Amino acid sequence: MKKQLIFTLVIVIISVNSLVAQIVSNVIIVKPTCNNQTLGNVTIKVTNNHPPYTFHWSNGNTTSEIFDLLPATYSVKVTDGLLNDTVLSITVKETACELSPEIVFTPNDDGYNDTWFIGNANYFPNAYILIYNRVGQKVYEYHGLYTKQWDGKDLIGAPVPDASYYWIIFKDKNETTELQKGCVSIIR
Repeated sequence: MKKQLIFTLVIVIISVNSLVAQIVSNVIIVKPTCNNQTLGNVTIKVTNNHPPYTFHWSNGNTTSEIFDLLPATYSVKVTDGLLNDTVLSITVKETACELSPEIVFTPNDDGYNDTWFIGNANYFPNAYILIYNRVGQKVYEYHGLYTKQWDGKDLIGAPVPDASYYWIIFKDKNETTELQKGCVSIIR
């Protein structure tokens, strides 16, 4: 009878040890924004039941969350209260810069929204911007850093009518494969 009890006990211990040998966690990554305007962070949330947990990051931090991260690969060793540990490798990637054109503007000289704003345009100094009317006639063209925003006038300086206009923006005038397309409406 004693042999069966000991044998059963050994199986239970082995079974318990194999269950806690790995620390289960969720990783939450917030990427740095376009051109690192804001930096990233990583949060580790441990989900098994053996606290307290310790954290040893490759950058020297010892908390479950690290902030102000540039794009790179970081590692963390997480140890639970039973001294089991797991090493995680986490890659923080930068968010790609995307142009963010407004969909409508009102060039009526009231001082509000009188030009077509393109968010993040300052990160594309070699941009090439083309705008066409509904019949395909070019009404606006711009090369380089978008510092002189479109004011709703055509190539000869005459105001275009209220309507929707179709745009193509090449992020680099020398590289015509990276482009965005869309529509902007003028309402006076």
